[in-house]
Amino acid sequence: MLDTQYTNELVCPYCGHEFSDSWEREDRGEFECYECDKNFSFDTDVTRLYSSERDCQLNGQEHEWEDTRELSRGTWQKCKNCDQTNFLRHKE
Repeated sequence: MLDTQYTNELVCPYCGHEFSDSWEREDRGEFECYECDKNFSFDTDVTRLYSSERDCQLNGQEHEWEDTRELSRGTWQKCKNCDQTNFLRHKE
């Protein structure tokens, strides 16, 4: 049995041909494989991922920076209370 569920590309369930141009297809429909000439139906599943960060300033507080990495042109800093970072350039 061929693996045709939740793949990165559209896969023909008859011959296993993988279509590298899958992103050009509609979200669902019917398709004729140009390798084996069989018709099949397909669906597209989309996953949405979220990222969030704490931010002192959005809550009316000041950042409390601490140096985390020293470079020749500046210093990376990270706030002790939230997820924000800052690059402090050295004055020339």
